[in-house]
This record gives sequence, C-alpha cells and structure tokens, in this order.
Amino acid sequence: MSKRGRGGASGNKFRMTLGLPVGAVMNCADNSGAKNLYVISVKGIHGRLNRLPAAGVGDMVMATVKKGKPDLRKKVMPAVVIRQRKPWRRRDGVFLYFEDNAGVIVNPKGEMKGSAITGPVGKECADLWPRIASSSGTVETSSASLLSGAAPFAISGSLEPDVEAGRESNVRGNIESNTVPASAVQSNNNQNQSIWDQSSHPVALFFHLLFRTAAVIVYLFGSLITSNFPLIFIICVLLLSFDFWTVKNVSGRLLVGLRWWNDIQPDGSNVWMFESRDPSRPVNATDSRIFWSSLYITVVIWILFAFLSLFEPKWLLIVGVAITLNLANVIGYTQCDKDAKKKWATGLAARAATANSGIAGRLFSAGLGKIFG
Repeated sequence: MSKRGRGGASGNKFRMTLGLPVGAVMNCADNSGAKNLYVISVKGIHGRLNRLPAAGVGDMVMATVKKGKPDLRKKVMPAVVIRQRKPWRRRDGVFLYFEDNAGVIVNPKGEMKGSAITGPVGKECADLWPRIASSSGTVETSSASLLSGAAPFAISGSLEPDVEAGRESNVRGNIESNTVPASAVQSNNNQNQSIWDQSSHPVALFFHLLFRTAAVIVYLFGSLITSNFPLIFIICVLLLSFDFWTVKNVSGRLLVGLRWWNDIQPDGSNVWMFESRDPSRPVNATDSRIFWSSLYITVVIWILFAFLSLFEPKWLLIVGVAITLNLANVIGYTQCDKDAKKKWATGLAARAATANSGIAGRLFSAGLGKIFG
C-alpha cells in the first residue's frame, strides 16, 4: 500500500498489522530528552466507526511527551513509529515483533529532533524514512538478519488466527526456524546499559539509595574515624531521617507511582491514606525492582545489626531508630501497593460490567427495532 502526502517519506509500505491505537504509550528511542510518547492521532488515517485509528511501524503519528525534559512535556509534535510489540506478517512468511513499542520525534519534513536512536529500526520504517534509518546503528532488514543477531529486540511471533488449518503447520515450521530467543536478546541489551540509563528517574533513584547506604556505612565505620559516639548517633539519625522523608514523599511516587501518609481525624483516630498511579502509566521495571528490593533488604540488614549489637547496648539506639523508620516505609508501601491493586481490579470489573451492559442494551434495542420496525 502506497504512503503518500507525508513530508520526508519515500517508497511504498505494504499493509501490516497495526499495533499502536490512539491512546497508546510508546518509548522515545532518540536522544531528544523525551522518555514516553502518547499517541494522539495517526497521520493519513481518518476516523472509523466504532474503531480507533491505529499506527504500525513506519507510520507518522501526532504525539505528546508524557515523560521527559520539562521543555518537551505536554507539547504536541510529529513522531514516527520505528518498533511495535504486536506481531505482523511479512511477505516472506515470517512473523515479526519487537520487545517494545518505540518511536522517534521528527519534524514535518521527517528530520529527527535527536541525533541518535537506541535499538533497531524496522525495515518498514527504514524504507519510508531514510533520514531516520541513517541515524540508527541497526536496521532490521530480513529474516536472515534475525539469525545473525543484527536486530536486537526482533523476534518471530506466532500465527494469526485466520490462517488456514492446512497451511498452519508448514508456516509455523518456517517461523520456528527464524526465531531468536527473547531472553538472550534482552539480556545482551541490558548488559550494555547501566541502571542509571535504564531508569526513568535516575536522580530519584540515586537519592533513594544514597541516604540509606550512607547510614549503614557511618554505622559500620564511624567508630574507626572518631570515638565520639554522640556525633555518630546524630549523623546516623540525620541520614535515616533524610532517607525516610525521601522514600516516603519522593522516590516512591516517582519510581513506583505510590504514596502513603497517615491522617489524624478530628476524633483523634489515625487513618492510612494511599495514592497510586493511573494504571495506563507503566512503571519502569528497573526502578520498581531496585525500589522494592532495597526497601526490604535494608530492614533485614538493620535487624541483623540489632542481633550483633546486643553485646553493646549503646548501638541499639541507632539500630532502633533505623528499624522504626525503615519498617514504617515497608508497611506503608506494602499496604499502598495492595490498595492500588484492589482499586485497579475494581476498576477493571466496573468497566467490564459497563461494556457488557452497553452491548446488552444495543442488542435489546436492535431486537425491539426488528419486532416493531
């Protein structure tokens, strides 16, 4: 199918499965400073009855930056899809998909806002947008490149359900021969990036680890520098207090989209209050893993210190403060996570019930129309 009327585009693109409808969020794969792009509309595709316009690899969309530099956020700008997670079939019979949905910010002429692209670019995009292909180190070109490992993230997929039963086994055999293990591809990509590159909020992640690590170091080695115990106690308590406030009010909200606090009612009773992110906003896997692991590991470390300091009771003062503050965050975020999952489950059930009632209403109206029409 020919793509016409888009500046900077050249060549033809054959029809393919579209995996990014309006409202989808994709990663920004360039170095412009944007993190996530929210698809608003698809260029060249008008509204369709009861269907959202959707984009595939190589399509231009209008998007807004959900996460990124302040000067880019909430601005509407053109973007081109370079990868999609939904499988599609090529003319040679290979089913292909990538590990993520990704795009790059461009101008109406097809020129990139950034200067480099992270990860591969699909052949469908490279054929249409040569300027984007020239900025990428890897262009996934054919099934042969899958076997040679030239296109990380690119993996053959499964068959579409409407394939004829008689041809299904033969095509599947061809697909399996062109399959690249997803775990191997993903691990190779992650090995080339540090946790700060993988994180969506590296500054928040840094301070999330800084204060709790510094408190443990001062507790262990402070006596080697000075014999003044009150000074060590004050430094440790200050670091633990900074850590408690940072985790409770900043890093939890940014890294995992959760926040908790305790509200005192007029009658004097305490009520736990929880906030959670919108389910449509995905959480960075690296941020989530480091946040929860450090939250629980720190408590275990201080409990171990409590047993070791039984022979020197004065150190129990520091350990007691550390366990109290860290345990408060553990309990608060654990309860907040449970509350968020309960809200999401309730919301999904409510939306499903609303959709079912809408379908039943339309069927009932159609039946009445046939009877009395």
